[in-house]
Order: sequence, then structure tokens, then C-alpha cells
Amino acid sequence: MTSTQKVLLARPADALKPGTVLVTHFQSAGIGRLDRTWESAAGDSLMFSYVFKSRSQILPLFVGTAVAAALSKYLPIIKLKWPNDLVVEVAGALRKLGGIVMQRHIENPEIVVVGVGINLQFSKSRPTPEAIALDELIETLPDVNHLLVEILESFSRESHIEQSQVISAYEKRCLTLGREVEAQMLNAQSVFGKAVRINSDGGLVIETKDGEVEVTAGDIKHLR
Repeated sequence: MTSTQKVLLARPADALKPGTVLVTHFQSAGIGRLDRTWESAAGDSLMFSYVFKSRSQILPLFVGTAVAAALSKYLPIIKLKWPNDLVVEVAGALRKLGGIVMQRHIENPEIVVVGVGINLQFSKSRPTPEAIALDELIETLPDVNHLLVEILESFSRESHIEQSQVISAYEKRCLTLGREVEAQMLNAQSVFGKAVRINSDGGLVIETKDGEVEVTAGDIKHLR
């Protein structure tokens, strides 16, 4: 399969019912944040897309927190890098275990297709130096289908909590807060400063020498 995201988004919006799930064991053109693509070897990752119906701006934080909550049963040290990269700290270095991407349907912006990718193992080469797989962190990998069910159950369970509770739960797992960061904005400009909090819209507030800047989209690099 090229991408679970592409397959679902190619369908009419009214055909995508909330809770629809598409799972694959191989992708030749997976979609990441900022339109990055990658290929995952068969069996190396848990990869799926899930349909939400929501206009909420904090949906990225909700999904990241829910996936991390499910993974924490096997990996208590799992954390989040804003907005929803799944990360761990190993020997003081940040390593990426997985990522989440969200795309609104062009026909109906309430329909959001959420793609989740979690590295289970690397049967070939490591895709990037900072990537890490679950089998490097725990002794025995969970059954992939069971892990998928646990994540879907977490979506359902976490959906009942209030927005303020979502942000609070997210902040407890977010490694970006309190760090000196560089925010690479979509307009190619960069913002440097200390990540101090998450605002009510899910944006990252960065304290710079010229005052606070609210980042709603972009790529965050931890400097220290």
C-alpha cells in the first residue's frame, strides 16, 4: 500500500464514518508531518489511519496523549514532543519512536484522517539516526493487533474528558515544555526561545527575548 492516509482521503467525505480504521503492514509512501514521506518494511511498524469528526484545534494533543497512554503499558518512559511525536530520552538524547499526522478532508473539514506510525523493529537500516524501535526498549514486543486495539480503546476512553483535562494530561507527557527550542515556521522563519506552556488552542507558547510567541504549526527542534 502507498499510504493509509492517501487511500482514505481519496474516498468521498460522506463515505468516511467516524471510527473508520485502515491498517497496513507495509507502506511505500507513508505521509509524515510537513508532507514528508517514507517507506516502512513489512512488519516493522504498526501503521494505521483513523477517522475523527471534529473541528477541535486540540485534536493533535488529544491523539498524541491517547496513543502515548496506550503505549505506556509497555513503555512507561514514553513522552511527546510538540505537537504529537512519540519520543523517549535515551542517554540524554531524544529518540523518535513514532509519529502522528492529521489531514482534514477537502470536502468537509470536520472529517479528519489521523495517521499513526509506531516503529516496532528495524529489519533493515535505521531510517534516521534519531529513530528508535520498540524492540530496542522492551524485551518482548506486544502483539501488533492487540496494541492496535488498545490504542483504539484509548481513543474511545479519552474522548470523554474535558478540553482542559486533555491539555493538562498532554503537558505532563510533553518533553518540549521547559526546553530551549527552535521553531521552524511554515514561512521558513525561525523562532528561538524557551517553550513555556500550551495555550487553550493547543499552540506552543515560546518565550523569546522580544516577548511570547504562539506557534500553531511548524517543526520544533530541541536545543537543550
